[in-house]
Amino acid sequence: MLLTSAFSVQGAGLGKLSVYSGIGQQLNAEVALSATAAEMSSMTAKLASHEAFREAGIEYMSLLSDVRINLDKNAAGQPVLKLTTLRPISEPFLHFLVELSWTSGRLVRE
Repeated sequence: MLLTSAFSVQGAGLGKLSVYSGIGQQLNAEVALSATAAEMSSMTAKLASHEAFREAGIEYMSLLSDVRINLDKNAAGQPVLKLTTLRPISEPFLHFLVELSWTSGRLVRE
């Protein structure tokens, strides 16, 4: 799985990826999220559109349709994106785009 180590726009940004699952298991991962309370109150997170994948030159793998992205908090109470799947993932590497949207902005990152 490839996510840029850190990026930020208008205060909202994504940071470190932590993966808690292995090959052959359901995906269980978190991406650190930095955002203001105002941004968080209207924020949504999802896999980017097929069009965004095409524009970025990234192949949309069919197994990505099973990836769920939710806004959550980690054990320390910090905001994170939780990435999960219902089915086990046998691929050693996932390449995809995450889209964050909030009232005053939008962010799409690899």
